[in-house]
Amino acid sequence: MTAARRRPVVEQPAMFAADALAHTEARKSGFVPTPPWVVRTLIEGMAGAGHPPLPWHQRRVESGAGEGAIVAAVDSIVGPGDWTLCELRPDAARLLGRCCPGAVVREGDYLALGSGVRGFGIWITNPDFAIAAAVFAKMREEAGEFGTVALHVPWAFAATDALDGVDCDLYPIEGRPYGFVRETCWIVTGPGRGGRRLRLRKP
Repeated sequence: MTAARRRPVVEQPAMFAADALAHTEARKSGFVPTPPWVVRTLIEGMAGAGHPPLPWHQRRVESGAGEGAIVAAVDSIVGPGDWTLCELRPDAARLLGRCCPGAVVREGDYLALGSGVRGFGIWITNPDFAIAAAVFAKMREEAGEFGTVALHVPWAFAATDALDGVDCDLYPIEGRPYGFVRETCWIVTGPGRGGRRLRLRKP
């Protein structure tokens, strides 16, 4: 996708009071867990469409691992793998150390410290939407020519300049995983990626 994009990412208001409360509480902690079906619909949708699978056999990097929602979802679908998990909150980082045996856990700000992984690997995350562009750029920097990046963000992000000159596959998702955005999508970059678009559906 190379067309110029200059629209800012604008979050949509919640439609219901319960959604608004959940959003507020999540933002207080800086933590918005990823529903497992959001990961499953990407993996199974890519397989069903004949798209190249994500390279799960390589090092897996979660740049904002939270309490391990994406890790658990991926491992339950494709099997366990070698993870590097970055997490800003000390309590969550300690939890990851207990619930993800064998994983490398890096406590601190991913944007400042990075993951310590370069090149071959799969970088996957659902970032704080306010810093999604910076996280995406950092992940792509670490992935370089040979790594793959999978980013879950509001669909509006695809219309911003963060994707200018980036070869990527787009996977918009039908079904709201959160009450505070109308639609989200997966953006996948890396070797052999670019030009595919597939609408995913909530199971």
